[in-house]
Amino acid sequence: MQKNRLRMAAGLGPITLALPFLLSACADDGARYKPEVYSLPIVNQSQTTRNVQITAIAPGKVELDKTFVDGVQVTYTLNRVTTTSVQIGKTCEFQIGPALLISTLVNETRIQPNGSCGVSVPR
Repeated sequence: MQKNRLRMAAGLGPITLALPFLLSACADDGARYKPEVYSLPIVNQSQTTRNVQITAIAPGKVELDKTFVDGVQVTYTLNRVTTTSVQIGKTCEFQIGPALLISTLVNETRIQPNGSCGVSVPR
């Protein structure tokens, strides 16, 4: 009886160890939606790029596949018009000041990180 219990517990060991990996593989961390991530069809293609002025930054959450990931509400000015765009990322990736806005599709805004923990934008 004791040997059967040990065999059963030993058989569950690999499953128990693999379970966190299997569950985490299903979670979407949103990395593919970050403003500096591009899909293959648009690589080496011309993108519309504009210089904008970030005027406000606020933390937010974005729902992806019933999971919430870090988001940032970035308010910026372009041609004297103030607009807000939500980006996947952390607030430290953005700062008040100049940034690049890249559009790969109509009405898409990919504000490039210009903060201390993001990629620096040349000034």
